[in-house]
Formats: sequence, structure tokens, C-alpha cells
Amino acid sequence: MRGRPLKVIGLTGGSLTEDLSIFEQLIGSICRHYAPSRGLIIEAARHGRESGMRESDGVEIRRIETRAPAPGDRFWIEYNMAVRRIIQEERPDIVVMAEAGVAPAILTSGVQPKQVVYYFERSLAQQISESGGRHFDLNLMSDSMVDLIVTPEFGRAKRELAKLGWADKPVVEFLQVSPKRIAMRQPVHGAGAAGDATCRFVRLAELSNAAMTDRLLGLPDEYAVDLIGGCHSDEARQLRRRVSAEKREMHYLGDLPPGDSEALWEKYDFSIHMQRPADIDALHSCSAAFFDSIVAGVPVIAAPHPQYVRIIDQYGCGFVMNDWSDAALRAGMDAAREARQSNVYAQLREGCLAAVAEELNWHAQFEKLAPHLAEMAG
Repeated sequence: MRGRPLKVIGLTGGSLTEDLSIFEQLIGSICRHYAPSRGLIIEAARHGRESGMRESDGVEIRRIETRAPAPGDRFWIEYNMAVRRIIQEERPDIVVMAEAGVAPAILTSGVQPKQVVYYFERSLAQQISESGGRHFDLNLMSDSMVDLIVTPEFGRAKRELAKLGWADKPVVEFLQVSPKRIAMRQPVHGAGAAGDATCRFVRLAELSNAAMTDRLLGLPDEYAVDLIGGCHSDEARQLRRRVSAEKREMHYLGDLPPGDSEALWEKYDFSIHMQRPADIDALHSCSAAFFDSIVAGVPVIAAPHPQYVRIIDQYGCGFVMNDWSDAALRAGMDAAREARQSNVYAQLREGCLAAVAEELNWHAQFEKLAPHLAEMAG
């Protein structure tokens, strides 16, 4: 039996591309696995996040203010120096790093954790784009200290780990399901609803893809689509004005406020998940909104990204488009409209239930990770 609570520290530069709460809950779950234990997450005060301290599910979150702006070299040097001091003070047993940018803090601290877990959510391409290649070198330098890799998509990780020569490291695929259980909502209209030909769709994504918006703008009004997501660029603001001016049954509803996801799904029959991949890394990229939709009982229409295809084919919880073309999108939405007017819709919802019961829940995902933690840190 341990004489003191085990310490778990999560490190991020504050630039995770999905909801940061997934990383927070992951640290919390690891702490509960090793109870009694103490959890601490260190992140940068960036992207509008204030510096200071707060607590999430029993895990302390400490935000570090830097003089140098992210994500330049001066920022990473200053940030790593601050993180290194904390590591030296806390002497953690387990460190979970969310990107290679924080690796110098661990490597130069003189502290040897019992286990280092790499939460490999951000692709190498994303990390390199911020650093001009330096983060690729930091990934290579992390080889000797990383014991376990946790990734939201195994296909992408397999390719990228081969580039790093890390083929022998254990990898756990941890799907980006919400830590919070979303209540299964009731159908909006009900299968076979008479007198209402409107089928309501929602797309959750940054409003920055002109080609995708053009496709949706070209749909007849009976395809009612709401667009939800960030609108941060000039192109996105122009698209928002077009949606308001050109479509009666399409609405841009703004970004999704934290905590509003459960109420959101009650309005919709299907959700659309389609982002044309610019490269092989983007092909393997999947959105947490895809999983949230299924958990809420809203069947999905998805482009043929490998993870989407596997889940839809396995559980029958939606429709897979043939490709990323206008015709494929229209065909998927036509199939959805037909399903909504028949008993097929109830079958799709049953598929959502099956997916959630078997796989798309936090407990099932952590159960894949727990044996590796127990074996490596026991």
C-alpha cells in the first residue's frame, strides 16, 4: 500500500483541438483509478482562457501566464521553464502530455515519473504547422520517456507513429465520447409523421468551408438545416451573411455554448458530418459532435472517414455517403428523409442505443486504458 497519494499531472499548451473537458476528465479518471491520488492539469492561459487556478471533478487546473504570445518559440521556452519548476516541486508519479511542445519540461526536470502517457490527440501535421518542424524533433526526443500512447483514432496514429519509429509502443484508441451521459431524446416528429415533409438536420462545425455551405444552400427548403459552430474569419462571416440572405429554412445559430449540447439535440432528426480531407491526416480526423449525436439518439449522415464508416456499419446508426461530392450529400439526405417517414428511423435509433451501450460511453473507453495503466504503474 502506498504511503502517500499518487500524483498525476496533465500537461498541455492549451491548444487541444477538441473540448478540453475530455482531457480534464481523462486525468480525473486516471486519478480515480489510482485512488487515493491527486490530480493537477497545467495549461497555458491562451485562447481567451484566464490565468489562475480552478478545479474540475477534483482535479486542480493551474493556468500559466506567459509574457511571450503563443505559439512562438519564446512562448514555448518560457512556458516549459514554468512547467519544469512545477514538476520539480510536485514530483509526479504519472505525467500525461497532450503535445510534444511540453516535452522539454519533463526531459529537463530531473524527475523520472513512473509512467509517461502521450495523449496523441493532435496530429503531427498540426503540431508541426505551429512550430516549423521543431515539434517533430521534440516528438522524436520523447521516445525514451513515453510509455503509452492514447489516441482518438488508431488509423492516423498508426501512420504517424511509424514516422517516429514508435511501432513497438502500446497504443490505446480512446474515442472522443463525452464524459457526460447525454439523455436519449425523443424523435422530433416520429416515424411516419403525416403532413410534415420537413426533415430537420444540424451540422456542427466551424463556419469556414465555403464549398460545404454552397452545397447546403443549393438544397430545397424541405431540407431544413441549422449550422452551429465558430465564425471567426472574414470568410466565415461572409458565409453567415449568405445563409441569412439566401435560405428560408437554413439558419446559422452561432457557436455552441458550453453545457447546451443536451438541449440542442432535441430539435433534430439527423446530424451531418462532412469535412473534405485536405490530406491523409484529415481523412482520419473525426469530430466529437459525431459521437455526441449518436449518444443523444440522433442518427448521423457522414462522409466516408474510416472511423465513421466503422461505427455506422457496425451499429446501423446512420448513413455513410459514397464520397464528398454534392451528389453524395444529397443522396444521404434523401435517404434520411425517407427513413424519417418510415419505421427505418426507429431502427436507426436502436442502432444509436446499441452503439452507446457497447462502446460510445466513457466507462467502455476507460476500460480499454485501465489494464495498461495497472500493468505499467503497478
